[in-house]
Amino acid sequence: MDYEYALARNRNYMSEQLAFLDEWANNGLNFASKGVSTHFIVTALTLPKSSLTEAEAQIEQVRSKYFQSGAMKSSKVGNNDARRQLILNELLKAPFQILAIIVDKRLLVGEG
Repeated sequence: MDYEYALARNRNYMSEQLAFLDEWANNGLNFASKGVSTHFIVTALTLPKSSLTEAEAQIEQVRSKYFQSGAMKSSKVGNNDARRQLILNELLKAPFQILAIIVDKRLLVGEG
């Protein structure tokens, strides 16, 4: 494959991707303090821009089936792992990928 063609194709691919990001944690490292998390998590839901309408429709169908009104929140599922599994299995039918980075802050070393 010609390098210029591959580069142009790659640019088109990247320009047509969407990512929705969320993070959880705080930046504290004094783990003896109340409320300081030991881990930092960044999660991205990625999908081709051309699949956005389809993904939104599928996700809305799952939301309305399991949550009726309001946002889908893990806290609304509680400790019902069977229900959580059903919801996740249905969500995974939508055309997206989930990427996550989890950092155990207790393993960080250095002054930075």
